[in-house]
Amino acid sequence: IVQVLLDYDPGLSQTLGPSNSTPLSSAATRGHTAVVIELLAKDCSLIDNTRTNGKNALHLAARQGHVDIVKALLDKDPQLARRTDKKGQTALHMAVK
Repeated sequence: IVQVLLDYDPGLSQTLGPSNSTPLSSAATRGHTAVVIELLAKDCSLIDNTRTNGKNALHLAARQGHVDIVKALLDKDPQLARRTDKKGQTALHMAVK
């Protein structure tokens, strides 16, 4: 379904929901690995989006323990691991909570 929607309108991947949530951040939070991979394949710049609290998709996936998504995100941008949210926390901080 995701692929069909993105083929119809690629801009849907950039839509924002509550707290600046994106389809990528929602998929990362919920553990939808195939969706994360599909979204990044269509638009790798999505990896730079953050929620209003500064958390990115890596923070969210790490907090939920979604190892395959963490790997997929880091494969696209290893420096993502060093990015901090508005509290100064990295994905590692999220993983150990």
